[in-house]
Amino acid sequence: MRNGDWKYLKIRNEEYLFNLEDDISETKNVKNEFPEIFQSLKQDLYKWEIEMNNYQQKTN
Repeated sequence: MRNGDWKYLKIRNEEYLFNLEDDISETKNVKNEFPEIFQSLKQDLYKWEIEMNNYQQKTN
């Protein structure tokens, strides 16, 4: 999930937050340094997943 320079990433049970302006190679997980941004992007992804699931159910 992206918002501007921020990128939230979830791989299995691991979660990451990257600031792509400062770290284009995604080497430093800053989720603990920016908890509000982390939670906001995580929530946005959750909402999107629900929306896509609802869409899939309507089209099947």
